[in-house]
Amino acid sequence: SSDFSPTVSLNYDVTDNVMSYVRYSRAYKSGGWNTDFVPSVNDIAFDDESVDAFEFGVKSMLFDRKLRLNLAAYLSKHSNYQVFSFIQLSNGGSASSATNAGKVTSKGFEVEADLQPVEWLNLFVNYGYNDTKFDSFLNGGGPGVDFDGNRPAEAPKHNLNLGIATDFDLGFANLM
Repeated sequence: SSDFSPTVSLNYDVTDNVMSYVRYSRAYKSGGWNTDFVPSVNDIAFDDESVDAFEFGVKSMLFDRKLRLNLAAYLSKHSNYQVFSFIQLSNGGSASSATNAGKVTSKGFEVEADLQPVEWLNLFVNYGYNDTKFDSFLNGGGPGVDFDGNRPAEAPKHNLNLGIATDFDLGFANLM
């Protein structure tokens, strides 16, 4: 298969320390064939996945560049979203199978702050809110059970990271 996946970004320097941007990108994941257990000939192949992603954000360096503050909002629309699942076999084992779920929408925002109050100390916090759901996923809950409106696996609604980093010169070595 072949694909054209462009990215277009427009940046605007609001000030010397604040930049805003808008971005569109298209991404692609190749389809393939299930080579483990296949319940029917129709289940052998799965289709290519694509996503159209839109993002708006602001990146800034404040307080004499001691504070980096970044904000972003995004919307992603997936087509032929690939889902990997395990199928229970009659012999008690299981096999991995890939299918296409249909459409998935992901939208949310991220906030990232990085503070360096002194040269050797860096404090940071990142928070992300992610609202992701299947717009259409026929038979996603089993044969005849649509999974529309449910969240995909590994798509947490909230993500928080806190951290401290040091680079302290002890004279004979650096404490990091």
